[in-house]
Parts: sequence; structure tokens; C-alpha cells
Amino acid sequence: MDENSRTAAGMAMTLSIQLMTVGFTMLTILAAFVTFFFDKRQPGVAFLVAAIVAFLAFIIGALVGGRGIAALYKDVASGTWAPSNSESVFNVQAIVTSVGMLAFAVSLMLSGSPGRKENLWLAVQRSGSVLCGVLATDPQGHIAMKGKNGSTAVLKAVKTLTPTGLCP
Repeated sequence: MDENSRTAAGMAMTLSIQLMTVGFTMLTILAAFVTFFFDKRQPGVAFLVAAIVAFLAFIIGALVGGRGIAALYKDVASGTWAPSNSESVFNVQAIVTSVGMLAFAVSLMLSGSPGRKENLWLAVQRSGSVLCGVLATDPQGHIAMKGKNGSTAVLKAVKTLTPTGLCP
């Protein structure tokens, strides 16, 4: 086996390792986005399917690349390597990794609508009457309670909360 063939084999292995690195990096980014979307948005089933396809594609791409590298170094060591021997394996790795990138892009587009804000109902008992309202923040960031009739009451501090029943 001549020096040019060994250099070509080294380049093929390097390209495969770089594709594996891309796949593992994208797995990390995918995990971050999935966590964010489940926390801040309401993704649907299509998002979940696309994210799972991306996850599997990145894992499969790394596995295919690893098998290709293992076969490559065995062939190089025995002196029987030819570029056509590992071309198909590394092409499959590139295609599968590309499918993962495409599925990731699709999952971003299918991330859903912004999450709904949950209203926290608060019942405040004062002099025998019950005032019910929704906790909210004003533009200055102070917590206020909006009553049913549109009135607001600023909450300074809460020491104890005694349940008075559900707000109507």
C-alpha cells in the first residue's frame, strides 16, 4: 500500500470523525431546544416525531461512521484498502447525518405556539369578605392582584395564606 493511499484513508477517517462530531454537537443542541420548547412552548406530536427522527439519525450516523472507521483501519493495516471499500459506508453516514439536520430544522419549525400563561387565582379574606382575583405583574414588576371587576390591589407582603375555598 503506497503513501497516497494511506493519506487518502486518513482523510476519509478524518471526515467521518468530523461528521460524528457534528452529530454529537447537534444532539446537545437538540436536547437544549427540546428542553426549552417543552418548558416555554406547546409542541405537538409532529415536533416530537421530528425531534426523535433527528435524535436517531445522529446516533445512527455516529454508529455507521464508527463501523466504517473500524473497517478502514483493518483494511489499511492489512494493506488491502481501496477508496471504493469504504466509500459506501461513509456516504451512508453523511446521508443519515444530513437527514438528522433536516429533521432538526423541521422540528424547529414545528415547535408549537408560545406556552399559555397559567392564571394563579388568589383568594384574599378581609373583614369577613372574600376578594378573588388573578395574580399578575405590573410594568414595574410589582405583583398585583386583578379582581373580577377590573380593580387591582398591590400585594406588599404575604405572611400566611389560609385556604378559603375556590374562587368563583
